Amino acid sequence: MIDGKRIIVVMPAYNAEQTLERTAAEIPNMVDEVIVVDDRSSDGTSEVGSASRPAHHRPPAKPRLWRESEDVLHRCLAAGADIVVMVHPDYQYTPN
Repeated sequence: MIDGKRIIVVMPAYNAEQTLERTAAEIPNMVDEVIVVDDRSSDGTSEVGSASRPAHHRPPAKPRLWRESEDVLHRCLAAGADIVVMVHPDYQYTPN
């Protein structure tokens, strides 16, 4: 939380089993919630996403959900977000 603002990080994950945990571990403590959206991965992304800090794993209702940013933003607003940040869990860059 920054200045009383609730911060939610969205992680759209597709076959990110190898990098999701590392990426989630580097999300700063000021983040209030992490929502991992598994885009119907064929690897163990769902299992890793369910165990990530302090992620709430939300499987998509249909394939390619993460591309439907409006739906993801509605989820964040419903969870009380003031600030939404998208972090890709493929570890192309550090969340720090």
